[in-house]
Amino acid sequence: MLQVGADKVSINTGALNDPRLITEIADKFGTQCVVVSIDYRSHTNGQLEIFSHAGTRATGIHPVEFAVKAAECGAGEILLTSIDRDGTFEGYDIDTILNDACLR
Repeated sequence: MLQVGADKVSINTGALNDPRLITEIADKFGTQCVVVSIDYRSHTNGQLEIFSHAGTRATGIHPVEFAVKAAECGAGEILLTSIDRDGTFEGYDIDTILNDACLR
């Protein structure tokens, strides 16, 4: 897609399965082209967890931890999406992300 004119590509499950994919894309096309999309849910105990495969598979991975790893691998952008808020018209889960990210 990048070779035929796309400015960016977004990867989700592929990045979780093999973070080297992030580095390969960044090395070939530049970090500005790589967007890593991270879908997560909040459990009743407040813990956050990434879900892959269109939100159907729990991974046991914390979204902020993986966001840091993705950035280290070359992701130019991170898109954190709360599955719990999807379709609610409440916007992004800024409070959870900022509070949790600042604690790390």
